[in-house]
Amino acid sequence: MVIVITVFVGMLVCLQLPSLLKLGSRRDLLTYLILMGLAYILMVLRTVGVHLPYVTSAIVRVFKAVLGRFI
Repeated sequence: MVIVITVFVGMLVCLQLPSLLKLGSRRDLLTYLILMGLAYILMVLRTVGVHLPYVTSAIVRVFKAVLGRFI
């Protein structure tokens, strides 16, 4: 299953990479590669059977800390 995920992510990167390189935006390219890398790592960990905690509570805490002053 890990091979299938690797092929799928590789295909997505191969499809998107030329257009990002053509635009010449290094920031967009770096952001895309970082997010795809994180998504790939999470998919592989999930496939192997590693229990991943929910991140909703952490996201809510961050938003409350950042936006708490404005709300």
